[in-house]
Amino acid sequence: MTTSPQVAPSSAAAAHWYAVALQPQADALARAHLERQGFSVFAPTMLRTVRHARQFITKQAPLFPGYLFIALELGRDRWRAVNGTRGVRGVLTAGDMPARVPAGVIEELLAVQAASAALPEGASLQIVAGPFSGFVGRLQRLDGTARVTVLLHLIGAERAVSLERAAVRRVG
Repeated sequence: MTTSPQVAPSSAAAAHWYAVALQPQADALARAHLERQGFSVFAPTMLRTVRHARQFITKQAPLFPGYLFIALELGRDRWRAVNGTRGVRGVLTAGDMPARVPAGVIEELLAVQAASAALPEGASLQIVAGPFSGFVGRLQRLDGTARVTVLLHLIGAERAVSLERAAVRRVG
């Protein structure tokens, strides 16, 4: 999982992260307009492998299609201006005020995203748990955030094995 440069809230004590709903197919447009207005935006993405025309293609895809996160200090920032931004449906609210993303969620997303970026396709992985423990293989693809498919040389041929992400570690 990767994203463009991370921008932390400007004032850690007062700024918090909020979710913003986007119009269909307007992720990049909304992000560009929000950043142009000076807002800190985080739109987590991940490498997703899809089957297309009888082949697997790995590409960047939004982790939360149709949503992104924005850092706001409600007492300072004009958060209602976000609702009028091109490509934005609106800030998710609880009553009349924006609903804050719980503490730690964005940090966890950043950690997962950094871990995904650390595993490029073809990386050497050692299996550290399960029946194939000790084997070394090549990463074929990431299957979401919790699983990986590893190519292992078994019985004279390469075999694809799907494993928990925690069961492998990168070597070399």
